[in-house]
Amino acid sequence: SSGSGQYTFSTNAQTIAGTQAYTITDLKNSITTGNGLTFTTNNPTVTTLTQNSSILTFSGTVPTITTLTANTGINTVQYTSGSSQTIKGTTYYYLTLSGVGTKTLGGATVTNGTLTVSAGTLALSTFDFTANGSTSITGTLNDASATGTNIFKAVTINNGGTWSNSNNPAFTFRGNLYVYPTSTFSSGSGVYTFDTNPAEIYGGGGQAFTITNLTNNITDSGGLTIFDTYTTVTNLTQGTNAVLIFSGISPPVTTLTATASGNTVKYTSGSTQTIKGTTYHHLTVAGGTATLGATTTVNGNLTVSAGTLALSSSSFSVTGTSSITGTLTDSSSSGVNTFTGAVTLNSGSTWSSSGNDGFTFRGGLTVNSTSTFSSGSGIYTFDTNAQTIAGTQAYTITNLTNNVTTGNGLTFTTNNP
Repeated sequence: SSGSGQYTFSTNAQTIAGTQAYTITDLKNSITTGNGLTFTTNNPTVTTLTQNSSILTFSGTVPTITTLTANTGINTVQYTSGSSQTIKGTTYYYLTLSGVGTKTLGGATVTNGTLTVSAGTLALSTFDFTANGSTSITGTLNDASATGTNIFKAVTINNGGTWSNSNNPAFTFRGNLYVYPTSTFSSGSGVYTFDTNPAEIYGGGGQAFTITNLTNNITDSGGLTIFDTYTTVTNLTQGTNAVLIFSGISPPVTTLTATASGNTVKYTSGSTQTIKGTTYHHLTVAGGTATLGATTTVNGNLTVSAGTLALSSSSFSVTGTSSITGTLTDSSSSGVNTFTGAVTLNSGSTWSSSGNDGFTFRGGLTVNSTSTFSSGSGIYTFDTNAQTIAGTQAYTITNLTNNVTTGNGLTFTTNNP
């Protein structure tokens, strides 16, 4: 009979064991060395167990603990059995799982520090799980339930680690997802949502993996960055005002839905890229040479801040404004190119139409100083809206057709062209 006084374990690593069922009403753990305080059996029942910046280890069947307070200070709770264990549903700071057994959530669980699965299996089950710190998986993380909310800040699947889902649960990521060689990643068809913080998806060391359904809701300018061609996404959907960055050779996306209001897709590789042919809201090129892979529509604004946008033979249209600081080039004589909003060539930019393709303008054209403008011999048609041709740089348009019938029609505000 423990009474209601507090039983404090401190100083030396030690165990609570025995073959007799018994109860400790109030237990405080202050051990910081070795494996800390280790429960080797489930015979003791603990009414209240409080961690005090300490280490707590469950090496056998987890005892009944009514209230486990493990979120104060920087403390660690370890589940180390080679057999099955049930993880106490509570809020942890550091949570570490080892041993070959399966550790299954017994209730809603939160980790505020690092979650480490060094061996064995973490089975998320039907309960809500939130990892507010980083997650390192060398063993297995498995979710066989479609219910329960799964939120992770940053996840690393280390060499030999496994991420497995059999009933297509959804996951939310608020940080990076790194998948390294010799690991196994099975996303299932549940939606993987990235939100809140800038994040990266990366297949380290050439590790290929697939996410079936991904939604990007990151609105920070850092956005969601997909680094390489090893990460394949079957369906990627941009949320309102979301920012998506492709920094690899080409976007490994089967279906890209990027029409949501205010969202931006950026191509930033320092080498060549293929722009996914689809409908964008805002589209930005800021790297090497990004070439259209198919018909492309921009409902918002086009920005070429650096590098080259190569229009190729595919049709291209921009509804909003187009701001060119890098290079826009068209080496093909085919493809319909329509710019509904104003087109501005900023200082130092280049416009080149070596394929003599035609262009249609409905919002005007401005070519500013120190830019280079080579129109080619294709017809530049101005139609639909009253608009201006302006700029501080001398330039030549070889063939121009004016079909503007409204307002002042087509207005030249300078003698530079």
